[in-house]
Amino acid sequence: MKQIVFASIFEPKAPAVDFYRNFGVWASVPGILPMMLPRNADWSYALSAADILFVDRQFIGGCLQIVKAAKDRGIPVVIDLDDDLFNIDLYHPHLDQLTMPAVQQTIKEVLRTADHLIVTTPGLERLYSEHNANISVIPNAWNDHAHKMADISTRRKRKVAKMAYRGAKAHQRDIFEVHKTINNNLETFDWYFYGDIPISVDAKFNRIPWQPLHQYFIDLATLSPDFMFVPLANTKFNRDGKSNAAWIEAVVLGGSVVIAPDYLPEFDRPGVLRYSVGSEKNNLHKIFERAAKMTHEEKIEIVSAGQQYIKDNLRMSKWNEERRAVLDRLLTGKNNTNG
Repeated sequence: MKQIVFASIFEPKAPAVDFYRNFGVWASVPGILPMMLPRNADWSYALSAADILFVDRQFIGGCLQIVKAAKDRGIPVVIDLDDDLFNIDLYHPHLDQLTMPAVQQTIKEVLRTADHLIVTTPGLERLYSEHNANISVIPNAWNDHAHKMADISTRRKRKVAKMAYRGAKAHQRDIFEVHKTINNNLETFDWYFYGDIPISVDAKFNRIPWQPLHQYFIDLATLSPDFMFVPLANTKFNRDGKSNAAWIEAVVLGGSVVIAPDYLPEFDRPGVLRYSVGSEKNNLHKIFERAAKMTHEEKIEIVSAGQQYIKDNLRMSKWNEERRAVLDRLLTGKNNTNG
């Protein structure tokens, strides 16, 4: 198998992106020699040694110039996208930057210039295929190289079920839309909020400050919550682009039943209790009632179904074969090309 020198633009950003889409996955792809350099490095050196240029953020300064330089040298460019960059949510931390007309134009030009796009969801495939027909859906997956599946058969029965939530300030809107139901159920569950404190929730919960991602994985496995609550607002940004990484983490590491809204297609999976929101169909309170009454055996059955689905369909080792195949097609000239 040919060894591929894989140059990736790197900069401090959300650790989950690095873990699920960048170095965390490519380092375990067979035959890959990763070369991770900051975007302010001397890219003339990097490109002189690279077989492939990989980019997982399109709006950073100088990105278009680096991509064009790679193309001028005949180096294939792969772009990975895990968000809808054309329908940015109001609370997105990079809202002002991403919605600038010049930045939007740069993103589109980078997409058109790339040799291949990799996205996390079918919704993003539909969105970005308008700009580049060479596109693959490679979902976020269980890192079976790094993490063992939780064995919940050893979990002791609890008088009060543990309910966990993880979120940054960007998710304040998501929490606010359901905060009344949460506040009405703070005594129903033993709540654990990981990350930033939701300002709309009464202070009757356990707060776990932000930790490095690897520590969060350890904390989640140790806490082993009965339920993981994933509230996300009904926006185009969430519907088309939001992956189910939170479900994967909860089912694999926490052995948890996930509670998520029914308008998110990526959460239509085993191991998930789905709720509806809206003035006429809000049933989150009923889902919480069902969760509170759920027996230990029912939880095990639901989580086990989710774990089996992930074992069968979402092993990172399996999806890394597709990543390698994408690179092989590019390097042998067998990738479909845009006119």
